[in-house]
Amino acid sequence: MSADMNRPEILNCLTMVGVCVVARDGLELLYCNDAYRRIKNRLWPEETVRSLNTELSRQMLDAAEASEYGYSMVFVDPNSAEELDVTCSVTMWNETHPAYVLTFSEHKRVDETNLMMGDRQLIDALKRVYPMVMLVNLTKDTYAVTETASNESFTKATGKYSALHLQGLARTHPDYQEVFARKFSRENLLARYNAGEQEDYLEAKQLGPDKVYHWSSTHAIRVHNPYNDDVLQYILIRPIDDQRELENEVDRVRSEANRYRNAITMTYDHIYEINAQQDRVYEIKINNGIVADRAELGSVHEMNRALILDRMHPSNRETYGEEFPWMRLLPENGHVGFDMDVYEDDWYMRQSNGEYRWERIQIVPNGDDPNEIMIFSKDIHEVKLREEKQRELLFEALANAEHANSAKRDFLSHMSHDMRTPMNAIVGLTTIAQTKIGDTEKVADALSKIQTSSQHLLRLINEVLDMSRIENGKITLEEETFNISELLENAMTSISTQAREKNQTVVVDTQNLSRGLLIGDRFRLEQVLLNLLSNAVKYTGDDGVIILSMCDTPSPHENVTNLTICVEDNGFGMSKEFVSRLFDPFEREVRPETADIQGTGLGLPIVKSIVERMNGTIRVDSAIGMGTCFAVNIPMKIPAGSAGTGVMEQSFTGETDCSISEDKYAGYRFLLVDDNELNREIGQEILQMFGAKVDLACDGQEAITIIFNTPDDYYDAIFMDVQMPVKNGYDATRELRASDRPDIKHLPIFAMTANAFADDVQDALDAGMNAHLAKPLDIATLVRVLDRYLRKA
Repeated sequence: MSADMNRPEILNCLTMVGVCVVARDGLELLYCNDAYRRIKNRLWPEETVRSLNTELSRQMLDAAEASEYGYSMVFVDPNSAEELDVTCSVTMWNETHPAYVLTFSEHKRVDETNLMMGDRQLIDALKRVYPMVMLVNLTKDTYAVTETASNESFTKATGKYSALHLQGLARTHPDYQEVFARKFSRENLLARYNAGEQEDYLEAKQLGPDKVYHWSSTHAIRVHNPYNDDVLQYILIRPIDDQRELENEVDRVRSEANRYRNAITMTYDHIYEINAQQDRVYEIKINNGIVADRAELGSVHEMNRALILDRMHPSNRETYGEEFPWMRLLPENGHVGFDMDVYEDDWYMRQSNGEYRWERIQIVPNGDDPNEIMIFSKDIHEVKLREEKQRELLFEALANAEHANSAKRDFLSHMSHDMRTPMNAIVGLTTIAQTKIGDTEKVADALSKIQTSSQHLLRLINEVLDMSRIENGKITLEEETFNISELLENAMTSISTQAREKNQTVVVDTQNLSRGLLIGDRFRLEQVLLNLLSNAVKYTGDDGVIILSMCDTPSPHENVTNLTICVEDNGFGMSKEFVSRLFDPFEREVRPETADIQGTGLGLPIVKSIVERMNGTIRVDSAIGMGTCFAVNIPMKIPAGSAGTGVMEQSFTGETDCSISEDKYAGYRFLLVDDNELNREIGQEILQMFGAKVDLACDGQEAITIIFNTPDDYYDAIFMDVQMPVKNGYDATRELRASDRPDIKHLPIFAMTANAFADDVQDALDAGMNAHLAKPLDIATLVRVLDRYLRKA
């Protein structure tokens, strides 16, 4: 007899393993043993049998085809406590039939609901708080709902936990769906438990049978599984509408929640039960979430002495004496009973090593008997220390906030004064000029003072806007190659008038500066230098001396040098106390000699922010009556092949000549593009004062039309506003640069706009413009730009 002929008899001897053979082509049943018939008839009656053509079975057969080792799975019968280990593999039957061999091995499931029984007193306390408790097997994705209010039957319902989670998610209010999904999904719970976490909790609104959203709490707690390695957890659910809606019941509801949570999570270090009628104290031992022991400790007085009085810190002893809440339960005190829902306090207790640590003590009634209570003790030392630290931080934050608010109030007060002062001068001097229109000397003097006041007002506005951008993280740094001598010249020109009016001497020392070209944000570096110089001029008296020195030293980084800028004066100086908060926004030191000096208290905070963004440092030395010295150190990149500057040392006491020459740009023709009529009038008048001819356009599209209808080289430069209707200045410039006319590709185009920040300058350059002129227009800057770019200059 062949091996194939003996195979059915051999397989029929497997009394505990069901075997069936199915043809791969057509899925015809070729063989099944007696054990398979028994398992099939008992677990799947004929009316509920699914054929092997079902989608689930087809997936199993396909998986067996794809795997060298076949396919295996565990099938759980939802109507019984049976599990089947199912395998499927591919073989040849009777040497001629390609077939699938399926095996079925059954075994009993562990009844995990036994974990719910626990201690009788815990069950009594539990049913007072939570109407529903579920035991969930996260490994097998199953759950069993337990009704704690009834002792007749614990099992209420069973099913797949992942499906139950989706049902709960659908009932959850949209505001809480995201956090509900994240906290209680099977995957996230498994991940958090594997990471060492033990529980999670959420209070959310869920849709009730009345189609109304109600508050409920959901508490997931991992518990020890004494049967196998499956991950088990309790899900505890209860409504909390009263807790949310009635303020006078908040404490009671929270106490009830704490009572059950403390007991069921077993996170407490000690749990005691007091029976006042018997004058007995018991300690409940918990092992991995299961009540392991209930040891008798003695009488209430003995517990007081051993567990409380001998361990309590003297400061607590002075507060309580021996009048603890449970003493009212004793016969000598009249069996008053424990009439509180919950008692909670923090005690400072000595540990076995002699160290004192904070413990949280909670006392709750044990069931309905007021003479039986449970005491929970938990070490909260680290939590207490964190709370103290957080309280300190809160007070510190509050103090800082109050200081910031005070500083801002002072700032607004100063700003109101400082901005109204130049505005008052502008308005008043304008009125004087109008009434003295025939008095040339008076009008000229008024206009000169109007210009000075306008520049001061503009500086105030720029500082406030700059600080706002810095605080919002919008400051950006650009990199360009620039000449340090030009930067110095611009800074000196800017402070010349102020220094001249006070007859101050400004000394520039660059003899230790070895390089003339550097790479970095020229605009921001000039802003730093100008702020320091302006402050030195403002806070130095008449005939004072200001020394600006610059040097560079080698850096350990390749192609980098350390640029050092020192601005020193012999002015009023600052107190040591004020220097410590010198760089805080809105801070100003007001003394009699500085009371009339105008400022926002923002210049130096802006300087510090810029220097730090450039990876530099700033240091200040000052004393009242001795002057001030600022030292800035900034790493700067070096252009390839740049040469040194040599010695440059000079004294500076004059000011740059910015007088208007009526024929300086005679013979030049400019196109001025601006949508604002007053801006066009002002710009046209200024350019015509230099002898230039000026044409006007109202927007970018009109400018393009005008230029394309003029011959080559008709215009010598274009002044382009940025924000305009129809077509803005950036788009108009890009279109002009993209034209085929060679003269337009090289035609100087200057942005003339009120968008005056560093990134606005970069946007103009990126659009193809040659330079950026900020409104209101500075004549000296205009002349320098025109002289640089005009073909005939």
